[in-house]
Amino acid sequence: MVTHLRQLLLAVVLMPTLVMGQPVPLVSGIGYPPFADQRLPGGGIATRVVVAAFERMGAQPTVDWLPWRRGYIATLNGDYAATFPYVRTAERQRDFLYSDPIFHGEVYLYALPEQPEVLTVEGLRNHTLCQPWGWTVDIDGYLEYAIKRGHIRLEQPIGLDTCFEMLRHGRVDAVFSSPEVTDHLLAEMLPLQLVRAPRPLAKTELYLIAPRSGRDSERLLEEFNQALALMKADGSFERLLRPAR
Repeated sequence: MVTHLRQLLLAVVLMPTLVMGQPVPLVSGIGYPPFADQRLPGGGIATRVVVAAFERMGAQPTVDWLPWRRGYIATLNGDYAATFPYVRTAERQRDFLYSDPIFHGEVYLYALPEQPEVLTVEGLRNHTLCQPWGWTVDIDGYLEYAIKRGHIRLEQPIGLDTCFEMLRHGRVDAVFSSPEVTDHLLAEMLPLQLVRAPRPLAKTELYLIAPRSGRDSERLLEEFNQALALMKADGSFERLLRPAR
């Protein structure tokens, strides 16, 4: 472990840094706790990690907060150097380069206790799934296919908290989310009893992404990956995951 850490430190020291002393404009989205939300301390754990990694690189990162779709398009258009946190999809890979994974997790279907039959993609047939606008469903090929064919209806409000309110009032039948995000949101909402699918719908990883069209995107992500690996090796990554005081 010590040898690995020394190797990482040497690599970072010897590599000329693209962003040393430079501003790096970043953008993230709204309502994705505990990972990203401007109302959270430090903007959430993903924001704290990404900002710390760029600062480790000697950069001066700034983070703007926009609705997910607007931030995604603005980054694609070159208004921002990168955006986060995003899962990998075939559509995004055509336009964006990905960092190494920042976080690993799983996503599940959630429903009300009186409707457990919708906790599978097959059981969702002729029912309504809720997922915020700008989020993706194509991490599961069958789910994406069923939605495109009209076998499953899709509601896409601005935030996941709205999805759970729609579920509470019977306007949708299931919500697609991760345990970390769901638990954090439900702790802030009025009591809502839910059941979760026994098996995850998919395993996910969260990334920093930069546009393929960006002249320096590949180098930017290479340096970010070096800093991220160093943070995971020296323990600073884990410290950033602790509740901020």
